Amino acid sequence: MLYLTNGFSPHMFGKTKQVGEIVTARFETIDKAEAAAILQSENFRSYFGHSDTAPILERLLHVTINPNRGVVQLRPGDRLIIASLDSTRRWEQGLDTGRWFYFWYVTFTWRT
Repeated sequence: MLYLTNGFSPHMFGKTKQVGEIVTARFETIDKAEAAAILQSENFRSYFGHSDTAPILERLLHVTINPNRGVVQLRPGDRLIIASLDSTRRWEQGLDTGRWFYFWYVTFTWRT
C-alpha cells in the first residue's frame, strides 16, 4: 500500500514488528512532479495530518487528500510519500507555489 504522510516515525511499525526483525528504510528525495505522478498513478491512503495545508497540497499534486491524524501501521511492501513543510515560518509567503514543500519516496526492506 502507498501512504501519503507528513512525516515518519518508527512507531509506524507498531505491532507489525517482531523481535529480531530488521527494517531498512530508503529515503529518496523527489520533486513535486514526481510525487504527483506517483500519487495520480495508483491508489493511496492519506495520513497527512494538517487540515490547513492539505487543500494547498491537493492543488499542487492534483489529488484528493483527506486529512487524517491516524497512525500508519506499516507492513512489508508498504511505501510512503512524505510531504513536509520547511520548519521555519518563512514559507508562509510561498506556500501556494509549493516552494516550501519537500518530498520523499520511502521504501522498506524487511528481514528477519
